[in-house]
Amino acid sequence: MSAAIENYLSQYSDQQNAINAHWLNTKKDSALQALKDKGFPTTRVEEWRYTDINPILKRQFNFILPQSQELSVPDLNAARIAELDSYEMVFLNGRFLNEHSDLSGLPEKIKIKSLANAIIENDVWVAQYLNSLLNTDKNGFIALNTAFIQDGVAIFIPDNVELDKPVNIIYLTDNNDESGACNVRNLIVLGKNSRANVIETYFGTDKNEYFTNTITEVSLDDGASLNHAKLQQEAMNAYHVGYMHVGQALNSKFESNQISLGSKLSRSEIDISLSGSGAECTLNGLYMANKSQHVDHHTRVDHLSPNTSSNETYRGVLGGRSRGVFNGKIVVHKDAQKTDAHLTNANLLLSGDAEVDTKPELEIYADDVKCSHGATVGQLDESMLHYLRTRAINEDVAKSLLTFAFADEVVRRINYPQIRNRLEKFIVGKLPDAELITEFVL
Repeated sequence: MSAAIENYLSQYSDQQNAINAHWLNTKKDSALQALKDKGFPTTRVEEWRYTDINPILKRQFNFILPQSQELSVPDLNAARIAELDSYEMVFLNGRFLNEHSDLSGLPEKIKIKSLANAIIENDVWVAQYLNSLLNTDKNGFIALNTAFIQDGVAIFIPDNVELDKPVNIIYLTDNNDESGACNVRNLIVLGKNSRANVIETYFGTDKNEYFTNTITEVSLDDGASLNHAKLQQEAMNAYHVGYMHVGQALNSKFESNQISLGSKLSRSEIDISLSGSGAECTLNGLYMANKSQHVDHHTRVDHLSPNTSSNETYRGVLGGRSRGVFNGKIVVHKDAQKTDAHLTNANLLLSGDAEVDTKPELEIYADDVKCSHGATVGQLDESMLHYLRTRAINEDVAKSLLTFAFADEVVRRINYPQIRNRLEKFIVGKLPDAELITEFVL
């Protein structure tokens, strides 16, 4: 047994006392056994071939237990999305802060609360749906999250209800102790023909190293529609592993916008099950890395029924000695006739030391489908650089403008201008000559 697993096992009894329910303890015990049996993935596992997680495992991360916590308002303001009218849930070091959250005006029939409170209050729907879609044996991080569930957000929207404004979930890590870790678990359930927008923001300060391990489970009933955004802006000395599983029923719609900009090492994974005929999903992603950052995105879309569709676009911008990984897999099962599925991944390398490993995949077991996939890796277009130079724009500014335009192709797909503005300002701030290009793009 590895030292990392022994470290987590030593903390298990303390975590059991954090939130306690018989049905949940059964799931936790089962996940703990899976962690012992499965362990953490290594580079010998194909899906983890290009991502070495030893930097996480060799550190003795300790889960942050409930305690009196003071939140720095400047830190919270930095994590918030300016001028966005939303229902807001704020978490510090993985724990819900009611005094900094705002659910005022929430319709009574809609349930939005911290997962820990929902479990304590014996919400029946949480026991029904939590961990119902996941394969806990998939990898050690999923097992670890399930065994050490701490807190998160539980959202239930009944049939034929449209949420009037988005739910903005802020996970702020301000770790005062060295090597702190947080497990985050979100559960989103939408009834028939219901609609919602949910934003997850992960933000941290650079005080100490920390590790965030997060899972979001989504269940969409017939005709339901969810627009989801995940903004990963962790501190640059952080480690982030995120997993999302979405189950889609008849004629449901799901849109994902995954933006990865922070952390020393990050891995984001999405599994989509298009189980009902007519189900649709759209996956948009942007990852940007510099210096020695490592950023990994894995997606899998399973077309399980006829007349389902998926459209996936991921872009990466890599500078310094950073490394990007993208693996997108589409599986069209034998009963999924009339599937329409498309996947593209484009990567921009800004330095000779940056690298990317990209692997788009198609597995098709039906014969009446429209499917395509492709990937590109390259540098800035010399003809476009020349064009801008002839317009009296110096070379460095021209490179920054083209880089911004490449990244903004994904950012512009996000519905809310407040989120787009936030991300565009962040991207500009990371580019050379930020002050000079601001007048062109913001």
